[in-house]
Amino acid sequence: MKKLAFMVAAGLALSSLQPTVYAYAADQQQEESAEVKKLSALSIDDVIERGLERNSMLLLLEYQMQVMDNQQKDMEKDIQDLDDDIDEANSSVPKINLADINEKITGLHEVLAEIEKQISDLETGSEADEQDEKDSVDETDEKDSIDDLVKQSTLLQLKLQKLETSIAVSQLEQTKSGYIQAMQAINAQVEALEDAIDQLQLALKKLEVGELQLTFETKEAQQMVKMMLTSSYTALLSSKQQIDLMEASVAQTEKNVNVLEKKVEFGISSAYELEQNKRELEKQKTSLNWAKKDYQRDLAKLLLDIDVEYNPDIQLKDIENSSIVVSVKEKDINKLIENSYSYKKAQQNLSLAELDLDDLVSQEDASVYKIKQAEIAVEVEKENIRQLKLDLKESIKTLNYDLEKASQNLVDKKRDLEYAKRDSEQYKLQFEAGLLSEHQYQQSNLSVKQAEFDIEMAELGYYMLKEQVKAVHQGVIQTQ
Repeated sequence: MKKLAFMVAAGLALSSLQPTVYAYAADQQQEESAEVKKLSALSIDDVIERGLERNSMLLLLEYQMQVMDNQQKDMEKDIQDLDDDIDEANSSVPKINLADINEKITGLHEVLAEIEKQISDLETGSEADEQDEKDSVDETDEKDSIDDLVKQSTLLQLKLQKLETSIAVSQLEQTKSGYIQAMQAINAQVEALEDAIDQLQLALKKLEVGELQLTFETKEAQQMVKMMLTSSYTALLSSKQQIDLMEASVAQTEKNVNVLEKKVEFGISSAYELEQNKRELEKQKTSLNWAKKDYQRDLAKLLLDIDVEYNPDIQLKDIENSSIVVSVKEKDINKLIENSYSYKKAQQNLSLAELDLDDLVSQEDASVYKIKQAEIAVEVEKENIRQLKLDLKESIKTLNYDLEKASQNLVDKKRDLEYAKRDSEQYKLQFEAGLLSEHQYQQSNLSVKQAEFDIEMAELGYYMLKEQVKAVHQGVIQTQ
């Protein structure tokens, strides 16, 4: 049976979600725009908490989930209504016993046959009597006339009985035909309703799969937003530390220029050397100026994302980076992959393909080509899952490698800082002994600052990798 049009509409209902969701989300965001908060300091926990609460993508996903939940309830109500219609159609079946009717019709046909036999016998007997009358002269004409009248009366009664019986048979046949037609109409109605229910149930199953996918997508998005906010925050910390180092470098270069100016006055250094240092100072100041502008731009963007009023002097608190995170163990990789949201969403894509295939197989009028196409779609989803598992496994192994490398890099940078400090102490002793100039000594101090900056960068990089490992255990595996 052809699928009902409104059932197709039910299957397409998902495509109408986004306009509704966007309209609702826009109203909500307009209401929330007045809630911008002014702060003097921020921590990474503050950023993540406010960011998760106010991220527009997460809000849209939440509203979309509410819309899908309402659609599911609406479909369930439609299915119940159709079930009620089937019960009503079945209850409208005429209270007639078709077997009794057939038995009565058979009995009446037997009666008709008997009546017709009696009529035939009487009519045959009358013809024989008439022939006898022609052959002989009977003195009892009056008695024969009475007998003829009796026969004619009996024959008339039999014909009347035949007519009445024929009418009764006709009425029963009409009742039987009406009953059959009514049952055909009711069965057709029930079949159409059952087909409608089948299509609604298929749409409902797809909607349930869609809800599962949306749930996984929402949870994955929460972790991705958290990672994005963490990345933005650490990038700002990195920029701030870079600015501090650049300011120290500019200050040192300014001192160098001042020293060279005095040396040029006394003819100890050349004007060209002074010019080179001034050019370097100008270049450093320009870079520092743009670094500060970039920092304020990125800061403004982050504050806007978390609904905090822009404050150029807001303090960004340091990240607590003392926790120890071990790399993912080889024996846990497969389990983590199967628990990842990417894998779960791929499994739901396979479920949708299998639902479409099962639906086509159940249709009597489905072409073999459509069924074959649906079978191929199922195989494609299976292959996607196989490839996804390989990609996710490779990502985890790469993450383990990067984490190990970052850990070693942090050790190396700490060692370099120790070397820089020891060198600076030696330069200080030599400076105090008059063996080194102040300029050379200050350069060693700048090397210490550079080593400290390198450690801070290494720590932030290591922190981000640790956060990625945590995300893996929470179902988010980032692929290239």
